[in-house]
Amino acid sequence: MQKKAQAALEYLMTYGWALLLVVAVAAILFLLVSPSSGVGFSSSDQTKIMLKTGNIDRQGNVKIIAQNATGGAIKVTGFSLTGSFVGSTLNGTERTSISESNPATIPAGGEMRFEGILYAGTGSVDGTIEIQYSDFSGYSKTARITGKGTATPAGKPVPENKTISEPGTYILKENLSCTGDCITINASNVILNAAGKTISGNGTGNGITINGASNVSVSNAQVTNFSRGFNVVNSPNISLSNNIAKYNTVRGFYFTNSTGASFNNNASCCSGQHDIYCEQSLTYLTGTGNVGNAVYQCYATTSGCAQAGITC
Repeated sequence: MQKKAQAALEYLMTYGWALLLVVAVAAILFLLVSPSSGVGFSSSDQTKIMLKTGNIDRQGNVKIIAQNATGGAIKVTGFSLTGSFVGSTLNGTERTSISESNPATIPAGGEMRFEGILYAGTGSVDGTIEIQYSDFSGYSKTARITGKGTATPAGKPVPENKTISEPGTYILKENLSCTGDCITINASNVILNAAGKTISGNGTGNGITINGASNVSVSNAQVTNFSRGFNVVNSPNISLSNNIAKYNTVRGFYFTNSTGASFNNNASCCSGQHDIYCEQSLTYLTGTGNVGNAVYQCYATTSGCAQAGITC
């Protein structure tokens, strides 16, 4: 009996480290595979940019946390998204605000929290965040965090003809440049998340038109250089939030015969005539946190562009 116990003890001493390694690897894989989607995330240089958590929830929201494991502070000078990922902030700072002249400094051991990302694919995930940074020695480097697997998308991509004629949730995956009218929504019960993308025109037409539809929500769009940035016609119960209209030649936001509109945290500046315009007695906006200089008959709470730090 003593010999058997001794043999068991020797076995554990010899192979116990291997068992611990298997358990550790399993734990890491459990952490890095999204439990709601079956997506695995990996870092191209785990010894420098160490991936801690990667997740896509059932609404298509992507959240990634990495750690600076270089041994010193780093300066992130930019990052880009490819494949089926759109949007993103790094530690609360918008991607477009980070550059070589305005880097995000991450201390040694500090976290990089990538949030505000949407999965805009069709079920099969293949998305990458490419991070450009300089280490504490001043060397420029690139790291990539990649997700692969299957997940529920945050929404369908905007159709190629830019006309949304069916109910559903839609994501704008890329910047658009249009001549004349651009995106038209003529279906009710639509959610459009522009994911911070820019929709630019040639000074004519409408950037985003909602016509003859109800219960439509548009958010996170930047619309510039159209005749009207947002054109809402005969469409009750519309929700517009976190949108920017700038340098549109006539009006930034235009509403007519569209009662019950919710209007929150939008900015319209540098328009040719009116930043926000509502046809008399046909539209009444409710909401707060909006920015605009020339506001006509809309009754929404606004502050001035200069006050909000927006110059023309």
